[in-house]
Amino acid sequence: MKHQKQCKWTVFFLIKSAGSASIREVIRMINEIRCTEMLGRLPVILCMNFFKGDLDAVLEGKESSIAAERSSQKFTTMFFSIVPDNHSQGQFPNKLEIIGEAPNFDITSPRSIEDFFRHEILMQYKAKHYLMISWDHGRLFGIFNEGAEGLVADKKDLAQEIHHEEGVTILTMEELNEAIQLAFGKQKVDVMIMMNCFMQFIDAGYALRRSVKYLVAPETFIYIDGYNYPFLFQLLINKPNITPRKLAKQVVRSFATKVYSTFDDGVAHKKNTAIFATDLRYYRLLGELVDRLVDHFMKNIPQIKLLIDPAREFCTIIQAKKVIDFFGFISFLHKENIFKENPLVASTVLSIRDLIVVESFKGNGFTRQIDDLVNPPSGISIHLPMALPTDEPNPGFDDFFKTEFSRKTKWLEFIKAINEE
Repeated sequence: MKHQKQCKWTVFFLIKSAGSASIREVIRMINEIRCTEMLGRLPVILCMNFFKGDLDAVLEGKESSIAAERSSQKFTTMFFSIVPDNHSQGQFPNKLEIIGEAPNFDITSPRSIEDFFRHEILMQYKAKHYLMISWDHGRLFGIFNEGAEGLVADKKDLAQEIHHEEGVTILTMEELNEAIQLAFGKQKVDVMIMMNCFMQFIDAGYALRRSVKYLVAPETFIYIDGYNYPFLFQLLINKPNITPRKLAKQVVRSFATKVYSTFDDGVAHKKNTAIFATDLRYYRLLGELVDRLVDHFMKNIPQIKLLIDPAREFCTIIQAKKVIDFFGFISFLHKENIFKENPLVASTVLSIRDLIVVESFKGNGFTRQIDDLVNPPSGISIHLPMALPTDEPNPGFDDFFKTEFSRKTKWLEFIKAINEE
């Protein structure tokens, strides 16, 4: 109990690693953290779903020990703590200590996640502030795609990333919000860092607004190398009284100084990545402003239909052109005088970006410009498909519009209007 009272921050990870390529990168990330000096001052807990044959490789920090065969598909979930290794003869001053195993743990289940929060975090490492880090593929409003293999950032047409396929299990952001609220009650997770592509998505932030204060995530790809972990952990050790807002900003800023294994990798990866820290307190207001936008759009549908294709081209975030940058879209329409009858609608929406987006990193690969508009990303993406589905039923499309944002705002009304013949 004495340890709990002294704890300012507790850090905990939710990690899913299905393939040999991803476990290699998880080991590298953990090794970076294990090199942090005086890590014993900061509780760091990992919930990790992975192939059990890689346990020795994870504990030893040796990529060479990764299992060559995965034919048995024997996956498990284990809980680790990173603690000082007082008898270390190796390269790491800290070691991974096993604190539990749950072979039947379902990392896509809010009940399992809630159980982890209660028993491994709140009962053992209660703190004033909490930092949560998720690691795996990102699917806009869900993570931990069942059976997903390979790298986190796979550059391909990501049409399938917009929703999960029928029968495939993911942890939605609504489910994660539920797990946090049930476990933490009125206390929120102060900062959530997502090592998952495309998760600065309006539906995701809207779902997490009740349980997370600050969300740090990419609006674009993020390469599997991830964030500047050594800097962040040393920062929490050196400045335990840092505020959640300042921490969220530093997570984004420090990405620019992250060191890669080769200089060329660092240049290439940073060039195509856009990361933002967002203040989720303003998402309720953002939802209300979206409704005001839609009310205005519905009076100007013929004009908007003429502009929708160039707007999509300018604002596309995912190659499938179903997800666009939200603030970029509004800026583009504003430039085209869609709001001339009611300019306050656009100016209010664009102004709220300064409240929501507290820090930005945008690589120099985003250089397209139209007049005085620099192309997105600018902080939040939103769903804007090029067509409504023609075949019924369409489980993926229907599943997408079950998100809380789609249920509680008028955005779906706008999507249907611009796609009507």
